[in-house]
Amino acid sequence: MTGDGKKSCFVICPIGEDGSDVRNRSDTVFKCIIREALPDLIYDIERADKITKSGKISTQIIDKLFNTDLVIADLTDENPNVYYELAIRHAIKKPFIQIAEEGTKIPFDIVDMRTIFYKLDEPEKLLSAIKSLGKFLKDIENDDNIAFNSPISETISFSNISQTGTQQEKMLVNIIQSINSLDSKISNNFSYFDERMSNFEKNSSGRIIHGSKFGVDFFADSSVKSKQNLKGEL
Repeated sequence: MTGDGKKSCFVICPIGEDGSDVRNRSDTVFKCIIREALPDLIYDIERADKITKSGKISTQIIDKLFNTDLVIADLTDENPNVYYELAIRHAIKKPFIQIAEEGTKIPFDIVDMRTIFYKLDEPEKLLSAIKSLGKFLKDIENDDNIAFNSPISETISFSNISQTGTQQEKMLVNIIQSINSLDSKISNNFSYFDERMSNFEKNSSGRIIHGSKFGVDFFADSSVKSKQNLKGEL
């Protein structure tokens, strides 16, 4: 909460040099999406390059990551600083919202966490992002018990339980961690197969038949279809 009674929101995003494409995009997202979605009367919105208070900027950023009411993280460009700062916010389980430009590849560790995608050059998708951000904000405002869990916060919680929890709690933690480990291995295998299969294209030997089942892509060369007795094109 700020001195004037407003809630505080801190935006972490790629900044770039003044006048660069990165800075221009981040400025547009700040003005046309974030400010449009967050009411001025309720939220005081800041970004690292707009902090006017004197002092060490890195310390001020970390202070805001710990103490602001809301953090909005733009994951576009897979910027290392953004992920470093987002990890701090994840660790303390306070409200955060992830956004990204359409086409951004979200890292495996947070791919199952809600991310709002935007596209600045398509008005309908821009408006959709504003509405989605506004709705997410209302969900946060209306539900004090909404959970902001992440792999980091869950690991911290599991570690605390492993040290001080009851025997039953410790057993449950071990089961959950085993399931998460298995899920990670399966997802990594699927990602490997998806990447490998996506490299197949049409070639002179015949048409590539493409289908998908259980999250894995399957391909067959039409020139050998009869020999393999393929039943239909998947």
